Amino acid sequence: MTTTPLQTFRTAPIELVTRANLGDDDFHRWRREHDVFRVRPAVYADRDTWWALPPWDRYLARVHAAALRMPRAVFARESACALLGLPVLGEPTEIHVLVRRPGAARITGDVQGHFATDELELLRADGLASVSARDTVVDIARSGHPAYALAVADAAMRESGITGSDLTTINESRVSARGRRPADWPLSRATGVPESVLESISLAAIEWLGFPAPELQVEFDLGGGAIARVDAFWRRWRVIGEADGAAKYRGDDRSMLAEKRREDALRRHVSGFARWGWDEIREPNTLGSILSDAGVPRIRQPDATRLRMLRDLLP
Repeated sequence: MTTTPLQTFRTAPIELVTRANLGDDDFHRWRREHDVFRVRPAVYADRDTWWALPPWDRYLARVHAAALRMPRAVFARESACALLGLPVLGEPTEIHVLVRRPGAARITGDVQGHFATDELELLRADGLASVSARDTVVDIARSGHPAYALAVADAAMRESGITGSDLTTINESRVSARGRRPADWPLSRATGVPESVLESISLAAIEWLGFPAPELQVEFDLGGGAIARVDAFWRRWRVIGEADGAAKYRGDDRSMLAEKRREDALRRHVSGFARWGWDEIREPNTLGSILSDAGVPRIRQPDATRLRMLRDLLP
């Protein structure tokens, strides 16, 4: 393994309390004054604050709690994603760590061990260690859901300056062939252009539904100095697609242009307008109907197997 210093990992989103970090007296006082939630053995948090966190932040807190109990752990896969600020869907069940021998690659409680047969780049900072973003993306592409892997790869390329050729080279150069071919799908499609997890996973759904790939982040001049950027555009059929409904402007008065006015202005430039969110991704046939009604044609048969996998991905 090669180790590279990192400026910082994402910090725990909640105070994690142990007897060691408070001392006996303060620890007992804190427990008397709080409704206590046990994050893991000997690591606690305030219960109300804990349940107020979104699920991905609870997962990040669980990773930090695991680090308190396992200070030499090297985090991998979704756990590395949480520390590195890469996408995490919901609250994964397992904490993922590297182990030193194949026989230790098993699950113990909520900790899943992984044995790496290849040389991985490790990052260390703030007393924590994880697999690097590049190797984490490839790990997830080889072993995880392809739509999630696409979202992770897009985010890593967008935020960390990683290139598609970096990822492809790592995938092809690994000694182990396990998962190499499945990884080709997300790694070959990642561009770093989508601006959210929803946009990345939407592109997977669009392909598996049999629709052509759109252009991404296309700008429209609405006049008066207002520029609207849309998530997706099928230029040949003059159809706009929006994966989240959020307004995206670059102009002098962006705060005053309401979403309805923006959409009306965009509709004057195109023949069709499609809008969807997470509910439509969970039921991809609904997304298919939205795109068809907007005027986007199917160019191939849907991939029923992968569409079922997509339903399983999202809670």
